[in-house]
Amino acid sequence: MKATLNIGRGVEINGIRVKLLGVGDIVGALEQLGEILSINQHQSDSEPTIVAVIDSVGDIASAVEQLCVTLQQDAIPYVQEGHGNMVGPKAEAWGPFNPEYFITPDGTRLA
Repeated sequence: MKATLNIGRGVEINGIRVKLLGVGDIVGALEQLGEILSINQHQSDSEPTIVAVIDSVGDIASAVEQLCVTLQQDAIPYVQEGHGNMVGPKAEAWGPFNPEYFITPDGTRLA
């Protein structure tokens, strides 16, 4: 089932950006979730962000949760079947999914 994910490239520890994830690292992690249908990079309000469309098998929420751990992300928003979700070990701190911040594959905002 198709899902679009926004993956910020920044990795922060205690609020300090310590590195940018390599695109190859993100692609390698995404390949574990399913087939990558498209991948683009756009600038969010705070960092370079990978916008990936994948065709995932299995429970996407669990897969994205694991992706957060693998890529050292607090949370990753994704859209599947028109519904937005925010998943990750610190998703509650980021608040609910907000379509005004979600970047679509063409670089526009969802809302």
